[in-house]
Amino acid sequence: SSGIYAEYGVFHLMQNSMSFDLGLDPLKFKDETAVDQLIKRIDNEFHLVMILELLDESLVLFRRLMCWDLQHVIYVKLSVNNEYSTSVSAEIREKIQDWNSVDKKLYDHFYKKLQGIISEQNEDFHKEVAALKRINADFWRECYSNVLPVFDGNKIGYTLQDTHADNRTCKTLATDDVTQTHIIGLRQFKDTLPPSDILMVKNHMQNLNKFNPAMLKWGDVYKVLDPENVSRHNNEL
Repeated sequence: SSGIYAEYGVFHLMQNSMSFDLGLDPLKFKDETAVDQLIKRIDNEFHLVMILELLDESLVLFRRLMCWDLQHVIYVKLSVNNEYSTSVSAEIREKIQDWNSVDKKLYDHFYKKLQGIISEQNEDFHKEVAALKRINADFWRECYSNVLPVFDGNKIGYTLQDTHADNRTCKTLATDDVTQTHIIGLRQFKDTLPPSDILMVKNHMQNLNKFNPAMLKWGDVYKVLDPENVSRHNNEL
């Protein structure tokens, strides 16, 4: 098996990436038993598998499982399908689905399951989904003044309303997942990270901020990490 991985490098990451991330060995992509076991394991281990096309419904179900308020599942759209992805021919689409047949089986299983769960909900659930959509729309109008042109192929940027220029919630929800991951890493390892790693995160954030002014700025992050030495640190970097 190591020989196969050495030969193909990371190309297996381009096929059935969801299933791979969930633990399926690429050598078992054509093993129906292994695929079925993967789906069964995920079904047993996760109380809820959310589906992007049913995001609001998924979030309301998630909120109920977590006993949260609706305000805890507000979200901001930070990416869109680019022109290429929306213009794929039927033939290419079929080839993509065949190449990712395990992921398709995984998706189809949980999409059907989620639809079944939603169909069993009462009227209160559907009122809550509608309420989430209203709260989300109100939040977007309150926080952001403009949606900026798409950048990096599929990313969306925003500008903040003047009244919410310092609102951390508005900034945080407008910040992409990669940057959020960097920020979490800084918080966890701030005492051991070399200056070069910190500088990398700073440059990353400053570059993205040109296209998405509403996101967290470097100063916002470092105020939390080291509030007593913000100016000193910025001068050093």
